[in-house]
Amino acid sequence: MKYSIHDQIEEIMERIDAAAKQYPLKSMAAEIGKAYSTLKNELSSQQGYKLGIETAMLILLVSGKLDVLDAIEDLFGRVAFQIPDIKQENHIDLLSHVSALANEFSTITAHIAETLSDGKIDKAEAKKGYKDALNLVKEAIKLQIFFKTVLEEK
Repeated sequence: MKYSIHDQIEEIMERIDAAAKQYPLKSMAAEIGKAYSTLKNELSSQQGYKLGIETAMLILLVSGKLDVLDAIEDLFGRVAFQIPDIKQENHIDLLSHVSALANEFSTITAHIAETLSDGKIDKAEAKKGYKDALNLVKEAIKLQIFFKTVLEEK
């Protein structure tokens, strides 16, 4: 069931609230540079107080609760990935991995073509295809960052 936009936003706000409260609230307030009472009022939607985007982002940075970003991305119909730190990976291993991925991509696309040839797809096929496509996109982003890093080297 698809939720209304207002329901999705309310869920996001609840996740931000939970992210803030995973810390002792006084510690979170200090970490983000807010008075404890102000943060408490903003999180509980006290009259005259609203949680602003700046405070929400600081809460996410301190808490590391990236599931909130997933919910925001879903609201906007987008998907984002963490940018990998390619400099920490061995380039030869990365290229070998991407080469294997290209072979896997070929296999997966052939499987998808075969699956779709009958004109229908069941939930299990869709679930596997979705997961495979997501992994391929993540690996393609790693490759893109790798090439960008090589281009920026002096």
